[in-house]
Amino acid sequence: MGARSLRAATFAAPIIAAIAGLATPAFAASSEINSADTAWMIVATALVLMMTIPGLALFYSGMVRKKNVLATMAQSLAAVRRAVAGHLIGLIAGSLCYWACTSLKLRFDYDDSLDVFGVHGIGGMTGTLLTGVFATAAIGGTSGLIEGNPQQLLIQLYGVAVTLVWSAGVTYVLLRLVGAFVPLRVSREHEMEGLDISQHGEALQ
Repeated sequence: MGARSLRAATFAAPIIAAIAGLATPAFAASSEINSADTAWMIVATALVLMMTIPGLALFYSGMVRKKNVLATMAQSLAAVRRAVAGHLIGLIAGSLCYWACTSLKLRFDYDDSLDVFGVHGIGGMTGTLLTGVFATAAIGGTSGLIEGNPQQLLIQLYGVAVTLVWSAGVTYVLLRLVGAFVPLRVSREHEMEGLDISQHGEALQ
């Protein structure tokens, strides 16, 4: 039995070595950015998003009762949001997004409809500031704080401040304009009853 196992191992060794050689990743000969590779990564990302939104959302929605369809689709969108926030923005930005969307929401009675700020606002600001820290002249032509250029971090901070002031001002004006024609919130009674019933016409089954 031992001799048979030894012969089998001897026979399989070259095959395993060949498979391992084929599976070895190939490294690029140069570190230059390839526009074709970048374009393909963008297309591949779009395909994944198309698979998830609306494909996966509709797939899971077909497995639940009618009154749970909206919640199921929202959960699928939230999963995509978390994935995007965690990978395009980075681990630190994703952690800050999660903190902003949980701790701050509970502390300041933050409305769920404002989650977009918790994701894109906090995550975007964090990513913008970290750009001033990790920027490297070898890629973007401008050094960041780590490479001895603290001025770039100040430039990024200035951009964040200007964006916040502009966005807050325009949002306030638009809210006042919309509020002059239609209510910005539903009534307390409708909110307690549930928006699926009062606004979307769904019925309990």
